Amino acid sequence: MEIDISENFYRKYAKRYAEVSQQRLQSIYRNSSHTAFRDDQDKMDFLLQVIPGPRGLDTGFGAAARDMAYFQSRELDVYGIDAIKENVEVASRLNPDLRGRLLIANLKHAIPFDDRVFDFVVNNAVIQHIDAETVTQHVLLEFHRVLRPGGVLLLAFKRGNGVLTVYDPHFETHRTFQLFDEQELLSRLVDIGFEPIEIVDDHDMIHYVDGKGAELCILYLRKVPQ
Repeated sequence: MEIDISENFYRKYAKRYAEVSQQRLQSIYRNSSHTAFRDDQDKMDFLLQVIPGPRGLDTGFGAAARDMAYFQSRELDVYGIDAIKENVEVASRLNPDLRGRLLIANLKHAIPFDDRVFDFVVNNAVIQHIDAETVTQHVLLEFHRVLRPGGVLLLAFKRGNGVLTVYDPHFETHRTFQLFDEQELLSRLVDIGFEPIEIVDDHDMIHYVDGKGAELCILYLRKVPQ
């Protein structure tokens, strides 16, 4: 099933989405499977503990480019791509220091960077806007391609089967998302050439519930050196 209504959503609400992101109105986790992960900041802080180098790519940075700005504040060499022109425009206005690093590119196509050029790739709640077949047969392979051996992928996504439609109170509209079974996705990632990174207490994934009542999963994976 093609999940394309999200593109219309982001075109319409880019400015409002940036406000929601900057105010962290949807960034607090409920029912987290580990107390060390309470919000989006904890997710990014753990990433910085495991990356092998400073060069990163945010694949779907959104209208605020909030994570990219944080990485830049930590003196990381970060680039970003987003499929929505309005997101890039708003993010560029909000983050003038990132201009030239915010590119328009759709994950349904090839990532516009060479092989093995990034130490880490971030995909934070983005694959849920793409149909499952494209994700498993193309997008994950592209993440693997642009990562250096030993590089780290942060993948966060809505978990379950099929699609989910929920009401989002911060935008007063319904939104539809592609769901992914975390064990099936992890198996596919291992087949491609990733290995999961232990997060806490022998666990290699974190579960939580977001502000819309949707269940999410966080994975950190390392590209197996070959």
